[in-house]
Amino acid sequence: MKSNSGGNTGPVETREAFLQSCGGFVDWFTDSFNEFGSFDHGWRTRSGRHKSGYPKNTRWSCTSIFSAYQQYRWPAVVDSDIKQCNWSGRELLETTRYLEQLQCALNKAIDNDEGELTRELCNCVLRWGGVATRPHIAADIKTGVTVENLPTHLNDMRRQLDKLTNEGFSDTDFSYCDPHGFVMRIDSGTTKIFSLLCNSFIIYDGRVASAMAMLVLRWWNTLEAAEKLRLENELPKNLRFSYDAIAQGRKPDLPGKEFLQPLKVGSLRSKENIRVTWLIEEALRRDKLRSQQASNFSTIENQSHALRAVEAALFMIGYAVNT
Repeated sequence: MKSNSGGNTGPVETREAFLQSCGGFVDWFTDSFNEFGSFDHGWRTRSGRHKSGYPKNTRWSCTSIFSAYQQYRWPAVVDSDIKQCNWSGRELLETTRYLEQLQCALNKAIDNDEGELTRELCNCVLRWGGVATRPHIAADIKTGVTVENLPTHLNDMRRQLDKLTNEGFSDTDFSYCDPHGFVMRIDSGTTKIFSLLCNSFIIYDGRVASAMAMLVLRWWNTLEAAEKLRLENELPKNLRFSYDAIAQGRKPDLPGKEFLQPLKVGSLRSKENIRVTWLIEEALRRDKLRSQQASNFSTIENQSHALRAVEAALFMIGYAVNT
C-alpha cells in the first residue's frame, strides 16, 4: 500500500495523558492479574487441537489473567528453507524460545541489509502466527516492498513505532511513509513482526483486541451509577477497544457494547496497539508495587518477558468472549 501523505502535526497523545484518561480501569485490570480481583472467564473450543491447542469441545476457564497465562496453547507448524527456523510446538516456554530465536535472526538480517533472509524470516513469523496464507495480511512485507528495500523499510518503521511508543502520537503520525513510499500498516501479521522488532510493542491481533474490549466492559459494569455519571455515562473514548467481528464468539455481549466497533486496519488499530502496550506496562509496574498482593507476573524479572506473558494471557482469554 503506497501513500504520499505524512507529517506529525496535531495534538499529541502521550503515555501519561492516556493513562490519566483511563480512570479506574488500570487498577481494576491490575487486580485481575490474580485471584484478589473479581475476574474469571471461560469458553468451549469450537475446533480441534490444530486450531486451539485443545481437543474439540474442551471447556477452558481461568480465574485470573495470570491463570490464563498458565494455560497458554498455540499449536503452530513452521516449514522454512532456513533449517533452524523449522518448528512445531504449542506450549508457552517453547513458543517463547522460538520467537526469541526469530527475533535475534530477524534483527541481525535487517542490520546486515540481507533482503532475502529478512523476507523469509518475516514469513516464518507469519506462518507461526497462522496468517501467512491470507493475501491482504502483511501484503507490503510479503510482496509489496522489494527484497532490496525490505530491510530499510522495516528498520524505518521500527524507529517510527519506537518513537511513537516512547513519545506519544498525533492523528497524522500513522500516515507516515518510509523513503520508498510505503505507509505504516498494522494488521494481524505486521503486529507480530513489529512485536519482535520494537523495544516495546505487543502483538495486538483479533483475540487480544476482543479480550481487551471485554475486560473494559467488565470494568464498566462494575461502576456505580454515580461514577458513570461522573464519566457522563459514556465509556472513556480511549478505552473503546475494537473487537474481532470476523471470528465466531469474539464480539462482547455486555452492556456498553454499543460504544465499541469492529477491528479494522487503520490508524485506530495502530493507536490501540500502542495504548494496550502502555496499559500492560503500567499494570505490571503497579503490580510490582503491591508487595504481598502482587501477582506472579511480578516475579518475571525480564520486562519484555512479562509483557509477552500478559499478552499471551489476553490471547487465550480472547479465543471467545461471548459465551
